Amino acid sequence: MLLSVQNLSSVGIIHRATNPGEVLIETKTPGYPRIIFVGKGLLPGGNWVGKAAANDGGPLGTYLREINEELSFGNSVVDPDEMDTLFGSGHLGHPPEKHLRLIEATLEDKETLFDIKDAITVNVELFGVFLQDVPKWVFNSGDPENKAGDYRGAVSVFSVPLPDKIWFQLVELQARYGNLSNESQTFMTSAEEIVEKKIQIGWGQDRVLQKHFLLHGIKGATKMSLMAGISSIELIGYPLSSYHEYLQIFDIQKIPDSIQRLVAT
Repeated sequence: MLLSVQNLSSVGIIHRATNPGEVLIETKTPGYPRIIFVGKGLLPGGNWVGKAAANDGGPLGTYLREINEELSFGNSVVDPDEMDTLFGSGHLGHPPEKHLRLIEATLEDKETLFDIKDAITVNVELFGVFLQDVPKWVFNSGDPENKAGDYRGAVSVFSVPLPDKIWFQLVELQARYGNLSNESQTFMTSAEEIVEKKIQIGWGQDRVLQKHFLLHGIKGATKMSLMAGISSIELIGYPLSSYHEYLQIFDIQKIPDSIQRLVAT
């Protein structure tokens, strides 16, 4: 019997190879449809939905496509097609952050960001596949008018250890421009800061990030502030290579339209 999930997503733990406690994460800003996760940390990545996702091939393709689309200078409106598919039409979407002073990127910095994206592609490693469960009451706690029910999804997670040269280029660009995402707000942090400031991570990814820290011997990660009511259970040791394999395991409600037509035939 196939395991029913609403959708599949792919995210990555982008971290400093010589100090895995240092990570790049992002946060959703006001306007994000799941209000409970506004201001919470998230691992960069995206979903296997929308026209652009039809050619992803597998979770790694989704992750690399999303990273190449999202990592950029400036802070523009999120892809409306993807948001409509995930959250239904009529949501607020992600408005531009007017308080951010956008700086025109230099040619040199654009080339550096290209090199960083290339390094992510080269250094990406398999981590795990997790089942995410978010009950309706969690959504309600952030939005009394919430109409969404329980959520269940499967996320393929990748580990991205970056060498120091690339990592510090990333740190410098983040410091100079204040944000390196066109969908969210990026920031650099560490396991110690996440624990000390009680930074919460949404969509069950807190359990995933905690596992990453503990695997690298960061024992203080046991004190992370985990969001109540949400579970994230590891299902498969490593992400599978193709979505064809996932379709043999999961009954997926939301997939790219062209894939849906192929499955139907």
